[in-house]
Amino acid sequence: MITSTLEKNEMNGTKQMATRIVNAEESFISSVMDQFDKTYEESEKVLAVFKKAKAVRIDPVGGQFRLTSGLFWEADVINNALSS
Repeated sequence: MITSTLEKNEMNGTKQMATRIVNAEESFISSVMDQFDKTYEESEKVLAVFKKAKAVRIDPVGGQFRLTSGLFWEADVINNALSS
């Protein structure tokens, strides 16, 4: 009985972290769309390129994204990510 409760709590915690990761990624996409006038698909591509380059970190606990440098939040960098 204790084991099943513990497993249930672990699954619930994992689900919450997954939800926070999705929320952080959606926040990034929304920010790119708003600030750089990109489509949803373009913003998804920017996120994928930034994740691959480790230019963005997704915080699964806080549900936020953080850029490793503010220089990545420039229009020319966003456009370069789209052309790659």
